[in-house]
Amino acid sequence: MCSTCKRTRHSPVSAETRKKLSKRALERIQNGTHNGFRTRPMLSYGEQMVKNILDSLGYEGLYITNFPVRKKELGLANDACYFLDFYFEQFKLDLEIDGIQHTQPEYAEKDRIRDEALIRNGFEVIRIPWRGNRTKEQQKKLLSDIEAFCSVLAQRRSASFGS
Repeated sequence: MCSTCKRTRHSPVSAETRKKLSKRALERIQNGTHNGFRTRPMLSYGEQMVKNILDSLGYEGLYITNFPVRKKELGLANDACYFLDFYFEQFKLDLEIDGIQHTQPEYAEKDRIRDEALIRNGFEVIRIPWRGNRTKEQQKKLLSDIEAFCSVLAQRRSASFGS
């Protein structure tokens, strides 16, 4: 059941309805009343699993989930926001957990543009592919990717303590 509308099933949005919604959003953007699209308030299953792992490793409180960054502040002509999966503000470090959809060409291109804008503005972006955790191989790969990320994070922490 959807926690927002209390319906058990959502019917797909028609192409006509999608077009109307897009038109309204563009109008709000053009007249300056659009505050950017909001992300869902909950984490995906993969993000929740990574959060649990990070917290168990002692990183709880060092990051913000779904952190909004206005595209306009990155030099893009757009009032919407990017939402960083796990933002480590102290290091300006963004950890992204990418589901299988990020392998599709249109997602990959959007990710490239997003990452370039963030990097140009001093952010570091690290992406971990999420392919589930059903098999031992998937679990080992995820843990290996998180260990590699934690190694980067540990280097940043020791460098900031040495400053």
